[in-house]
Amino acid sequence: MLFRKREKLMFFGPGLMLAITAAGEFGIVEATEIGAQYHLQLLWVVMIALFFKYAFVTGVARYTLATGQTVFDGLGKVPGPNHWAQYLLFLAFIIDMIVLGAMVQFVSVYLSYLLPGTYWTWIVCLIVMIIVTLIIRTRSYGKLEPIVAVVVLIVIFAVYVSISDFTFTMGTFSEGFKFGIPEHSELAILAIIGVCGSALNIMLYSKWLNDYIEENKVDVVHDRSTFRKYMKSIRLDIIIGFVLVFVFTVGFMLLGYASFEMSLVQYDEHITIDNLIAHTMVLLSALPYGKYILPALIIIVFVAAATISLESRIGVIGKTICQIRSENGKETDIRKLYFIIFWAFFVIVFVTASFFNPISMVTFSSAACALFFGVFCLLIIYLNRRLPEYAQGTRAWMVTVALGSLLSVVITLRIEGTIMEFGAPMFSNMLVAVFAVFLIMCTRTYKSTVIGKTSIFSKFWIVIMFGIVSMWGTAGGVEFMSGTEYAIVINFRDMAVIIAGFIGGPWVGMGAGILGAVYRMSVGGPLAIPCGVATIILGFLAGYLSRRWQGRIGFKRAIWTVAGLQFLHLAVIVPIVGLIVGVGGDALLETFVTSIMPMIFVNVCGVLAFMYLARFTETFQGVNERTTLEDIKSDIKGFFFESEDD
Repeated sequence: MLFRKREKLMFFGPGLMLAITAAGEFGIVEATEIGAQYHLQLLWVVMIALFFKYAFVTGVARYTLATGQTVFDGLGKVPGPNHWAQYLLFLAFIIDMIVLGAMVQFVSVYLSYLLPGTYWTWIVCLIVMIIVTLIIRTRSYGKLEPIVAVVVLIVIFAVYVSISDFTFTMGTFSEGFKFGIPEHSELAILAIIGVCGSALNIMLYSKWLNDYIEENKVDVVHDRSTFRKYMKSIRLDIIIGFVLVFVFTVGFMLLGYASFEMSLVQYDEHITIDNLIAHTMVLLSALPYGKYILPALIIIVFVAAATISLESRIGVIGKTICQIRSENGKETDIRKLYFIIFWAFFVIVFVTASFFNPISMVTFSSAACALFFGVFCLLIIYLNRRLPEYAQGTRAWMVTVALGSLLSVVITLRIEGTIMEFGAPMFSNMLVAVFAVFLIMCTRTYKSTVIGKTSIFSKFWIVIMFGIVSMWGTAGGVEFMSGTEYAIVINFRDMAVIIAGFIGGPWVGMGAGILGAVYRMSVGGPLAIPCGVATIILGFLAGYLSRRWQGRIGFKRAIWTVAGLQFLHLAVIVPIVGLIVGVGGDALLETFVTSIMPMIFVNVCGVLAFMYLARFTETFQGVNERTTLEDIKSDIKGFFFESEDD
């Protein structure tokens, strides 16, 4: 009997790490806020999210057990542009760092209860990162796992005891099991779908499972009987992990609900980090020494979650980058690479913790995680079909994961909505700009530029013409929240300067960017300077990349380049310059959330339209070429199924 129990719990461990990271990221932050605002009305969303993510994680586990590789290795084998799925995962992991940054602010507030007057976010951020660094360097985090697991259980117990004096009716719980969308709860639903169940940490289950097999020297024989036996233990491990996540999440939802109800604060009031924690600490302080012990335990849970998340992400990204560079015949200093990744993550965490509203940042990253989850569900289904027949999921599993993907994507696009609200009007104005670009392409100046027979005079006119088109990109944009501190112009100004950089080089792109920036600054607004600077930099970078690639810019490369430059514009340059000139963090966040999707969509479409039009005149290499239907079919087929040397 004892042997059977040990066999069932043979793989117990990876699910525990999943529960710890979920408790440290979602349970303490978003669950408390959602409970305060919506009581248990969104409990049904929690259950659905965990159901779909359980199916997702079992698919990840099957791939790891059947192949002896992590799912991150498998992502490099999906069809399409080389390593695109792995790069997308990198982006998802980077956005996840925003959650850790938000958590640092929560830790600062909790620490202020232990040491009054120590509300210094940047110091807390530095201390946390130093602790994480020491734990990672000494590789002692494995010893902390059982300790932190006990701490998590104590926190859960304390939370439920603290709310035991509050009367919950059966109607309160029955509300949570009824399908319904309370008013203004769309973003909260998106947050639950994205983050509940440890966000995209569920992908890291593959690494944790693979490490567990190697560390415990489990003899995995790749046959049907062994696979089925081990999968039973792995499923039990996953179930235990998700049960802990559910209990923890519901506990903090009840804590948020009870805290605000007992203080007679209306739940539709704007909730800040300070009043959220202040209200919950009133209940937690009712426990013996709760005012001191509970904050300390919560800090321990967060540090442990941050350590596990950082170590795993750094390992995955570092190993994947080394493999990609090795395929290209390049060697990599792994220690130096890990050092760079770690400090890049530190910068993201520090900036988020120091300058942005943590609740808003968690909501934004949750929405992004929901969309990423939908994409990776489809990739897991693809990888599942490449496994041996005995290791593949059932049809019911496949339908479940597919529904999870569809639900995440549909809800994200439905709630996010900026593509339809802003992208559609901009698209029609962008077509006018494309027509103007086509007229420019018919001139001798353009033709002499693309074949390399250019002069200062030709470059000057290219700068002027594309600079004017860039100005139209601002004038034809869509204003959002005009007259407020969040007033922005969602535009396609960068399209023209990127094209100018592609055909004329960095200085031509920069020159067109200066004209577009000057006009943008003349329009005014709090973001005039940051957006203008970003446009100039993007024009230069587009030209630099074109020169480095010697003008070989295929359609796939163009898509990734334009999307990457737009992300750089909104996520890096505008925030940095904006903070320097005194723009508030909330305004910068609102700009990013509102603009990122429509601006990427419209600018990518505009550049692709230019490239197809270029096939009817001169190509980037100066070769006269007519586009036929077969050429277009070949391009589309190559984009999705074949690799290019670009």
